[in-house]
Amino acid sequence: MKFGTLRAGIYALLIHLALLGLLVFSLDWKVPPPVPASTQSQPIQAVAMDEAQVAAELKRLRAAEAKQKKQESTRLNKIEAKARAAEKRRKAEEKKLTQLKKKLAREKKQAAAARKQATQRKAEEKKRRAREKLTAETKRKAEVARKKEILRKAEEKKQLAAREHKRKLAAEKKKQAAVAARKAAEKKKQMAAAARKAAEQKAAERALQEQLASEQRSLDERRRALLNRARSEYNERIRAKFTRHWIRPAGVPVGLKNILRVEQIPGGEVVSVRIIKGSGNLAFDRSAEAAVRKASPLPLPRDPSLFDRVLNITFDPEQ
Repeated sequence: MKFGTLRAGIYALLIHLALLGLLVFSLDWKVPPPVPASTQSQPIQAVAMDEAQVAAELKRLRAAEAKQKKQESTRLNKIEAKARAAEKRRKAEEKKLTQLKKKLAREKKQAAAARKQATQRKAEEKKRRAREKLTAETKRKAEVARKKEILRKAEEKKQLAAREHKRKLAAEKKKQAAVAARKAAEKKKQMAAAARKAAEQKAAERALQEQLASEQRSLDERRRALLNRARSEYNERIRAKFTRHWIRPAGVPVGLKNILRVEQIPGGEVVSVRIIKGSGNLAFDRSAEAAVRKASPLPLPRDPSLFDRVLNITFDPEQ
């Protein structure tokens, strides 16, 4: 409050100083111009002037004085008008200042009232929150107690259900054990019968398999014999054709033989011949190669399954 009063006093002092300065600077502080020396009274020289001159001079002086008074009056009127305007502005400023002070006082009073109301509202809000907190705490405790009671009842119900379930489970287990015992006895009986039947069936199957195996062995032996006979015949035909086309080189001794690797195509045409085990006589080996090439195409087997593209043949012309 002291600070607001001091501030209002400073504002009023500044306004009065401003009005005073305006009033001072609006006044005309110029010294009236001195009356020309010609207008000052001169000693009447009765001897040099006549009455007409005196009358004219008096008239001129009165006119000059009247003019100066009029000018002075006009200037004073202007000064008074400015002073009145300044006074009017001062009063207006004072009025504004008074209104401002009143406004500030009202605002201060309103602010104090607002602060008081805010304080009251805060106090009421605090009380309301305290009441709500107390109510909420009471409700929370009641809710906790209610939930505990619900949980207790649920736990009792759960334990009762568990005991009942355990009893039923034991009864069911006993019943299932009895059923399982009967089924086990029946199964054991069935398994014994099935074992006897399986043993009989297995014996019959074993006898049948032995019979089939014996027949298969006989069949395989006959097939192998036929194949060996056919392969021997096929190889003999090839060796016979080699021998027919072989020309014994001069000086080659009797009893030589070698092994040839012969490659043929499906028609029997020979595409390559090479010695894989020589006889020790170059002329004999070369004559054997030549005989194979002359024998192309080679005879085909009667059984197409015996045909081989690559043949390893022992060439012995005395065999």
